[in-house]
Amino acid sequence: MKPLRVLVLVHSTLVPPNSLEGSTEKQIEEWRTEYDVISHLRAAGHDVRPLGISDSLSELRAAIVDWRPDITFNLLEEFDGIVTYDQHVVAFLELMRQPYTGCNP
Repeated sequence: MKPLRVLVLVHSTLVPPNSLEGSTEKQIEEWRTEYDVISHLRAAGHDVRPLGISDSLSELRAAIVDWRPDITFNLLEEFDGIVTYDQHVVAFLELMRQPYTGCNP
């Protein structure tokens, strides 16, 4: 399988470091899932770029246009602090014709 360019969407406060070295167990608890997904995708040979999202889609649009990922791995559970807005991020991915993981809106 050829390596994919994978954009990983995470909440802006949950972008993990590249290494666990120097992080406390309490810090790791916060972003363990994000770290595990990103590190396993990298270990599988994929080119991975995490992107922290909070209340704006402009950085997401720029990442899609400039980096042109093969797929977006969506780990977001909310947008702008509102859980029900998560579906609008997925709708945006569809409007951009960007393949993504998870359910459609």
